[in-house]
Amino acid sequence: MTVRRRTLLAAAALALPPAHPLHTTHTDLVERDGTIAVTVRSFTDDLANAVRQDRPDLVPDDSALARYVRARLVLSDPEGRPLPLRWLGRRTQGDLTLLELACRAPRLAGVRVTNRLHFERFLDQVNIVQARYGGRTATLLFTPGTGPKVLP
Repeated sequence: MTVRRRTLLAAAALALPPAHPLHTTHTDLVERDGTIAVTVRSFTDDLANAVRQDRPDLVPDDSALARYVRARLVLSDPEGRPLPLRWLGRRTQGDLTLLELACRAPRLAGVRVTNRLHFERFLDQVNIVQARYGGRTATLLFTPGTGPKVLP
C-alpha cells in the first residue's frame, strides 16, 4: 500500500463519527394506578438514523419518533388486544434520548410485550425491557427474530 493511499485511508477514518460498540435500547415499564409508564432509552444517533432510514430528509420530531416507537414497541393485554401508547415527550441525557409514553392498563402481569426497536438497522441489536410491578421486577430480552413475550 502506498503512503498516499494509507494517508487517505487514515484521513477518511478520522472523518467518520465515532460509533458506539453497543446496539441496545432499554425500556422501563412501571405500573402506577391503572397506567403503565413507559420510558425508552436509545442512543440518540441510532434513534435519529432509524427514524430517517426511509426518508433521509425527515426531521426526527416528536410525531416521527412516536410513529417509529409505536410501530416497534407493542404492549398487548392478556387477550392480545394492543394497548395504545400515548406520547408524553422526550428528553436528552448525553448521547441518550429518553422517550416517555404511557398506556392505560389495570396491571402489567400477563401483558404481552414486543420490542423490535432498531432490528431493521442492526443484526446485533439487543433490547432490554424491565418491568416493575406488584413489588417485583421482571426483565425481558429481545434480539432479532424474538417474538412477543408475556410478563409473568
